[in-house]
Amino acid sequence: MTKEVELAVIYLGEQPRATGFTRHLIAGEPMPPPAMLRIVKYDDHGFYLLYCSVEGAAYTDTWHETMEHAMDQAGAEFNVKPTEWTNTCR
Repeated sequence: MTKEVELAVIYLGEQPRATGFTRHLIAGEPMPPPAMLRIVKYDDHGFYLLYCSVEGAAYTDTWHETMEHAMDQAGAEFNVKPTEWTNTCR
């Protein structure tokens, strides 16, 4: 069984922060704005940036070689600064 380890999370709040850098589609329709972003690691290599609903359900994800690359992607898409993340790895 694959184990998910959450490393960082940020709640984006009510105000849209999307920069227009990318567009994510679900079944050909624009993805709802995510309420939170999570960076997780599984048993394999790499890091996943999850785009989540307010309940924490993932709409989609992107894969990155490093945690820093995942944070850079969040910065490009939502103006998220590295200092805004909450470290959740215990």
